[in-house]
Amino acid sequence: CSLPDDDWFYLQNDLRSLETTARLVNVRAAEHWRQFVAIDDEGGFTRNQQLQLHFLERACEILAKRGIRPACWEDCLLFKNANGRIAADSPRARKLRPIVYVWNNVWGWGNEDAAYRLANAGYDVVLCNATHLYLDLACGKDPEEIGYYWAGFVGDRQPFEFNPLDVFQNATVDGMGRPLADDQFAGSVRLTDDGRRHILGIQGQLWGENLRSAEQLEYMAFPRVIAVAERAWAQEPAWVRSSDREIRAEQIQSAWNHFANCLGQRDLPRLDYLGGGVEYRLPPPGATVRDGKVFANSAFPGLTIHCTTDGREPTAASPILAGELPLDSPIQLRVFDTRGRGSRATIIAP
Repeated sequence: CSLPDDDWFYLQNDLRSLETTARLVNVRAAEHWRQFVAIDDEGGFTRNQQLQLHFLERACEILAKRGIRPACWEDCLLFKNANGRIAADSPRARKLRPIVYVWNNVWGWGNEDAAYRLANAGYDVVLCNATHLYLDLACGKDPEEIGYYWAGFVGDRQPFEFNPLDVFQNATVDGMGRPLADDQFAGSVRLTDDGRRHILGIQGQLWGENLRSAEQLEYMAFPRVIAVAERAWAQEPAWVRSSDREIRAEQIQSAWNHFANCLGQRDLPRLDYLGGGVEYRLPPPGATVRDGKVFANSAFPGLTIHCTTDGREPTAASPILAGELPLDSPIQLRVFDTRGRGSRATIIAP
């Protein structure tokens, strides 16, 4: 394959500045290389597909000489030839065995089991599942929430509920919240005992192309990144061993209640002082009306709810909600932290 030597030169040059500290480098082919012709014809892959394999091979060789382990996104290994054979099954890819970061498990897209297929085949895998670990997705279905929604919405609970070793336990609703059938993924590949050894861990992603300030970055990262850390580092929760969906949902709810209380009463107040204060997301209060009365709560117990009934938006000086309120006029509710920062308002009208 004839590739531009100056590009390889710059890659090797850049690596010289990294090799004293880097132990892992993620590689991805540059688009402009597709104009060059790949000579090797392996297994019916197209010219461009052969070029991708060649790039991965050459980059891995350069990294290996410096004691750096290569890694790639699953896109580098899951493209198919005309016979449906994926690149990961080719001898060239099997010889390289890069660590694979797998993002695409979007329910209904057809690659929900990609991470397990690769792990079962002997590739070391880092789970980056978009449906639960992409922190650039919006926290909720609200036009005022920043972030994408192409893979659904990732609220504070999604990372916490993630089951790395059986992601199909998490397949309850699609990206728009519509229920998924219990047997929808019955034919999908499950993780084998040997495959479990190749799951290295999980990784949360926060892509920053639409973030315009440090405040927006912190808003999108916290407290969701704490939930990612909980699932990555804490021991396996009891609910992953439950085969009954209803029982499992009860166990998750109980565990979430404990976690949410820890956040609201301990960890979020700490963030109020960390590094001058973290601009974490304050979820708007939830509210319901029963028998002409408004009942409200905070997603994180310990945060205070302030209310107004005069049409003005609550401030930290507004009355604190204590119990229910009669719905005689429009009520506005906001959650506040220890610094006086407030959430978006929840408005309830008679």
